Amino acid sequence: MFSVSLNKQVFVLYTGLIASGYDLTRLEDSDPLSEVVRDIKATDWDAGALRYFSQARLQHGGVNPYWPRAAMLIHAAFHFGPPAGLPTTSEASLTQAASGRATRSDRMTRDSVPEAFRQSARDACQDPVPDTSQTPVPNTSQDPVPDAYHKDLLKAIKEFPVDRSQKGEDTVAWVMDYPKAHAALENHPAMAGLWNRYQTAMDPARLKPFEEAAAGAVSSLAQALGIQTDALPNLNVIPNPLQSPMIADFIHKDEILHAIVAVPRLTSVVHELLHEVFAKALRDARTAILNRRSLFTPELATAMVRMQYAWDGGDESWLRVFEETLVRAASIWVKYAARGAWDAGKEGSSILQDGCSGAQAEAQRDGEENTQRDGRQDMQRTEELDAWRDAEWEASLGFIYVPPILRTFVEKWHLRGPGQMESFIEDCLKACAE
Repeated sequence: MFSVSLNKQVFVLYTGLIASGYDLTRLEDSDPLSEVVRDIKATDWDAGALRYFSQARLQHGGVNPYWPRAAMLIHAAFHFGPPAGLPTTSEASLTQAASGRATRSDRMTRDSVPEAFRQSARDACQDPVPDTSQTPVPNTSQDPVPDAYHKDLLKAIKEFPVDRSQKGEDTVAWVMDYPKAHAALENHPAMAGLWNRYQTAMDPARLKPFEEAAAGAVSSLAQALGIQTDALPNLNVIPNPLQSPMIADFIHKDEILHAIVAVPRLTSVVHELLHEVFAKALRDARTAILNRRSLFTPELATAMVRMQYAWDGGDESWLRVFEETLVRAASIWVKYAARGAWDAGKEGSSILQDGCSGAQAEAQRDGEENTQRDGRQDMQRTEELDAWRDAEWEASLGFIYVPPILRTFVEKWHLRGPGQMESFIEDCLKACAE
């Protein structure tokens, strides 16, 4: 089940990021959204809100200067109010997110996070920064943020796969203040017009490829892995061309997986669905993965820290790196298996048997079948070569275990299948060690 919907809360968030200096958007000058971006930059937004959004950019030397803070704000936007969306698909539409509006104050203020929330932040952070601030001024907003917002968001930040220093008390307090920054932008007189223009630009023709990517991701994954579509997470794709095309954000809320993507790339959606598919098996295989921590060499750790998939050479970093590597290999497997790769021998044998099943078969029919068989086999071999090239490319980026894990999918998945994922993960670890 899937849907595609625009989302005002995501639009407001990226309006704040762009207005405060976000420079990762990639749009053609002729794109109507380019004019929307120019007008966002030219608008006189609340100064306090702009200062707030500017703090999403970090100087850590990673490939994405907005990681992890922009992703944390996505979580904040989804937790302080139901995501507002405009449904575009009719098939199994999951549009519960279409209702609801965030609570807000009129302008961004200097009010600090209440002390009760600071204490919750300290409890949630494994390595909190000592609180050296003065006693905070209570939040006197007439429309306070629900307590559930703070509870859910604290949990989300605690689970972020980053170094403890990047989710300490100061960061938590900053994220908690997001509703006021959001409200300052959403209440601005220019916002309604910008949002309307954005919706107009994101017309049905522009949304259709996102629908096709969502449908293709669900069907490809089910076909390749032998998983029933109703066993997959409910999927809502949120197109957001304002963000970097190299970035995809995913939020799991209310039993729906929200995929926020700039471009309609099937593999991006497949990738995140695979994280969900393997999540339980990875938890169950935690000990087996940690027993192979020797695979997490200092060289690999350095490469993964640079790419922001690890923060040190420890256990939690290795668990995240292995999961990402497994999912990248699985994404290649799904992409090419759904196209018929690694099926040439089986299909070729079947066709050959059909062609030779009767001595009375006409020679012309045999020739036609042989030609079709050879054509299909050539196509399948081409797909297989492309798959291995993709795996080697991933290895060149630093994900060195993608090729052996892909080989394990080719050799072992049909033996293990979705019912033996934990055992399959152990097969993958063994292949990585060979």
